[in-house]
Amino acid sequence: MHLKTTLAALTLVSLVGCSDAGAHRSRSGSASPSSRAAAPRSSAAAPEAPEAPAPTWDPASTYAIVVGVLKFQSPKISGFSNKHRKDDELAKLLLARGVPKDHLVELLDEQATAENVFAAVEKMAKSAPKGATLLFYYAGHGGNGKAGEVSFVAYDADGTKATSIALDRVEKTIAKSFAGGKVLLFADCCYSGGLLEVAKSLEKKGFEAAAVTSAEASNLSSGNWTFSQSLIDAIDGDGMTDHDKSGTISLGELGEEVRQAMKNRERQRMGAEYGRLSPRFVLASDNPKRPSAPGADREYVRAKRGETWSVARVVGAKGDDLTVEFYDYSDKSRLDVKRAETQPIEWKNYKAAEKIEVLWEKKWWPAEVQKTDGDFHFITYTGFEHYWDEWVLSDRIQKN
Repeated sequence: MHLKTTLAALTLVSLVGCSDAGAHRSRSGSASPSSRAAAPRSSAAAPEAPEAPAPTWDPASTYAIVVGVLKFQSPKISGFSNKHRKDDELAKLLLARGVPKDHLVELLDEQATAENVFAAVEKMAKSAPKGATLLFYYAGHGGNGKAGEVSFVAYDADGTKATSIALDRVEKTIAKSFAGGKVLLFADCCYSGGLLEVAKSLEKKGFEAAAVTSAEASNLSSGNWTFSQSLIDAIDGDGMTDHDKSGTISLGELGEEVRQAMKNRERQRMGAEYGRLSPRFVLASDNPKRPSAPGADREYVRAKRGETWSVARVVGAKGDDLTVEFYDYSDKSRLDVKRAETQPIEWKNYKAAEKIEVLWEKKWWPAEVQKTDGDFHFITYTGFEHYWDEWVLSDRIQKN
């Protein structure tokens, strides 16, 4: 099989990610907020106390670090197109939403050396008073060591620890320097789900920490801005992300938006950890300039553009007439089609213990299903250590 991607080898491939060929170590966290079991109710007819109002994000008391690395000092590390880059768009949106200019550090490309990133995290964490929110975002490459340790790749990465944005150091820096209460963690890269462990560790130390990521800690991530676009839409109040049509967009709705987008557009499993912050945490009110279109049901379908069938999302419907939206790297485009001119996206399901073959690097490898979660299958490759276990959809599975 293909050698494990490591920082030391400097053979990282991601984007905002990497190819969506596979993943390596499993972590929990991609379940939809609605899948959480409700607490059992007593048979006694005691009146329930009204639910407390949902906590709401306050941009004015937010301290943010936005890191985006699309090119690298080492010629051994592949870069990405900066066309309509979403990391910079996110930073500008945070300012527009009310984050004070002196509360935000944006590090792009050459500015995003490892030490600059840690200095920015420490500076913003120390500057934030009690009750403030610390927001961290990264887009670029990610690496996962054999022991499961996750690092993001700095501009000056050379394979040494000194030039690595190690997530355990991110956690320690925040825990040591931040006096505020809430921590929001986002990342768009391979193995970005490593931030889920950072959130869990910070929770144990008394913070309200949440993470939403493009992939789990085991997974490669796609080469598109799909995750970052979903994050931007949620923070900007795009009505399409208001799944319960309540007039507000919550952290849990962001998670569901990302879950559907990454599964259908990128065929990968995202990561989410809400902790005590809860999925009800409100990120935005619906933006009247970006309402949900009449008849929009958020369904993903396949639609034809010219001679090519591509994944699209239904963003408007009237009878048999649909408006569907495509996403290409960093750009949205819409097309009016007939329902009969679309195809449903369908997945096959396999059972635990079933013997299968899984596609990796254009070759089929014998494997076995360990467990399932919806349309995802957690598999182990026959004859290989569990380091290679991963979640896959049926597009990469065939029967022996």
